[in-house]
Amino acid sequence: MRYLPIFVLFLTMSACATSEQGVPGGARVEAATTNPVATVSSLPAQRLDPGQCGLFLFGTRQPFDFVLFEDEAARQVTLVHGGSVYEIAITSRDAAFIAGDAFQRSYSTTDDGLRFTLDGTVGEQTSEGQQLNDVILTAHQLDGTRVVRPLAGVRRCDEGGPRR
Repeated sequence: MRYLPIFVLFLTMSACATSEQGVPGGARVEAATTNPVATVSSLPAQRLDPGQCGLFLFGTRQPFDFVLFEDEAARQVTLVHGGSVYEIAITSRDAAFIAGDAFQRSYSTTDDGLRFTLDGTVGEQTSEGQQLNDVILTAHQLDGTRVVRPLAGVRRCDEGGPRR
């Protein structure tokens, strides 16, 4: 029974701490909150115009996110890294893709100094395009850390005719 006054005092003090007194006009003041920024894990579907070629690369684990699209004619790569989408201008790509050969790409952002490298092996030609195997996307960050992501996909050229 002697703890009852302490308990009542505690309840009274906690009620005062949450009351709206002391605010002009009795308005309620809330702490500023920030909405979490929507993060992106996958690119939307991409389309090639007739006669154009491009790289389509996906993550190698479920849900197989669409991570990188390089449009050779537009000279632009679009990729997802760290929940953000990067669109990076590239130079012309005229190298042939021959099965068994290695291929490399390098992309640099101008805004935050990130550099991405893409290394892989050209696989066999399929109905979907030239397979790209054992692809590694490496993000080289300014602090020296590297983020490595395995990918797989195809280099596809749209010949403009009906698909078989």
